[in-house]
Amino acid sequence: MFRKTPVTREGIIRAAESLLAHRPVSLLRIREVAKAAKVAPSTIYDHFTDKDELLQAVWELEQERFNSELDETLRHTENGINGLVALGYTIFADFDRYAQNRVRGVELLRGLKNQQQARQLLAENHAAQLNILEDALSVGHPDLTEQQVRLRAGLLLSLLNGLALTHLHSPDPQLAEELFGELLSLLEQY
Repeated sequence: MFRKTPVTREGIIRAAESLLAHRPVSLLRIREVAKAAKVAPSTIYDHFTDKDELLQAVWELEQERFNSELDETLRHTENGINGLVALGYTIFADFDRYAQNRVRGVELLRGLKNQQQARQLLAENHAAQLNILEDALSVGHPDLTEQQVRLRAGLLLSLLNGLALTHLHSPDPQLAEELFGELLSLLEQY
């Protein structure tokens, strides 16, 4: 039942991530993660002090992966505004995944016992995403002041997060797509 080879921290994180794809954070149990990773439950505690630390590691991995995809999209464009449009189309191509990522991040952090730490992690991730957008705006619009770049990036990120919530919770499934289409049109005209 258990592996004879040493399990890595990443293997445990992947097992937890896989389980969380099918259940809420509140129903995740260390025993289930151990079973999915094919290790003894005590092995989990060799790598993580508690469930909170494991949840934090899952969240950090998911956010790092997601932010890398956004950053990669922007790096492969000619200039900043084209980068923002490309970013918009990248998100729109799999908007359900983007929306689920935003909600899941909040769910993972709400599952932490230390809510001050959860708020700090959320703020750090928000800052990382803002930096990605600010970089794209700075390249595409060198005439903007640093304050204007910061404000526009914040507005864009707020719109994307609002659209994600609309996508997940609106009784009209087309509403978020129509709103997102309008946002892309504005970016293309910008």
